[in-house]
Amino acid sequence: MMLALFSDWWMTVTWLLLSSLGSAVMLLLLGHFAVLDHPGPRRLHQRPVVRGGGLTIVLLVVAYLLQHDIPGISMPWLLLALLCAAITGFIDDIAALAAAIKLPLLAVAAVLAVLAIGAPTDSSELPSLLQALTMPLLWLVAALMVVAILWMMNLFNFMDGSNGLSAGQVILCCAGLLLFANTGTDPGLNALTSVVMLVTLGFLPWNFPRARMFLGDVGSLSLGLLVAVLLICYWQLGALSFWAVLLLPAVFLVDATATLLMRIANRRKWYQAHTDHAYQQLILQGWTHAQVWLLYVGCNVLLVWPGVYLMTKLPGYAWLLGLSLLLILSAGWWLVQSRSQQRSFDAPQHGSDAGPAQHTSTDNKPKAASLPANGPGAGGADHV
Repeated sequence: MMLALFSDWWMTVTWLLLSSLGSAVMLLLLGHFAVLDHPGPRRLHQRPVVRGGGLTIVLLVVAYLLQHDIPGISMPWLLLALLCAAITGFIDDIAALAAAIKLPLLAVAAVLAVLAIGAPTDSSELPSLLQALTMPLLWLVAALMVVAILWMMNLFNFMDGSNGLSAGQVILCCAGLLLFANTGTDPGLNALTSVVMLVTLGFLPWNFPRARMFLGDVGSLSLGLLVAVLLICYWQLGALSFWAVLLLPAVFLVDATATLLMRIANRRKWYQAHTDHAYQQLILQGWTHAQVWLLYVGCNVLLVWPGVYLMTKLPGYAWLLGLSLLLILSAGWWLVQSRSQQRSFDAPQHGSDAGPAQHTSTDNKPKAASLPANGPGAGGADHV
């Protein structure tokens, strides 16, 4: 499927050029209207940087959805879901939204996304007795899908704190779907996956290795929703197993989820911005943005992708492979956190809640100690 994508080279080039040139225009427009991400105590950049560049990606995906139909996906509902997430994110990029407003709006976007991809809530073909027994379970599955999509939106937002990190993960997730899904997958779904991957790839040079523009909430929230929808669709079609679609974004899932659970266990305010993610701690330990990006890409290509490939060849062992790789990634996360704790013992002033450096977080943060000299960083990871 990946070869088929690039064999249609002119479409590939077209989407890349539209995204790259559109991002250049967006950089000028957002800069003109001073839509900027300013340095702060939990941000990784040391100068104002344009934010909201992900709007280009959203506009291109919307244009594609308006012109194409995909069996099994309700385009009106998907468009509404994407626009709801994008508008919420863009408003937050311009004027920070309170979590009490932002989270319900994102929940609405998640519900609309589930309506778009058809949650399994219809048991009408079952015998009447089984209908009564299965209906609550089916609605529970639909509710879990809403939670999963909501979490994916937020975790891509949380992890959008270092140059190219979220954009890179989107590209790798989409590439993984195209590489490892079975050949019977609907061509329309593969085409949408390709478009999301290509328009994100066209944006990447503006965000990595030097960040001239950030995705912003409009980009990270929208891409999180799109990736979640694509993963669920491939799973629903049987193109990939549950464990495979769980593993493709696992590098982000482990970092974001483990960090959240750690903060809850330590009785910290989990909904407030912080510097506890593994990628943040690595940069505070002196890693450059490029080094962190290469580490996360390496974890995907050298661990996640081989694991998903083996799952397609050994489906009976998918659960074992999935759990093993999740444990390996969790061990890596724990190692980074352990080194961070040792560092905080050696330098108490670098406690994570105190805001040790200019780092990724919400706005209205005072300036603090400087970061290691590793170039401009990224921002926009507002914890909701």
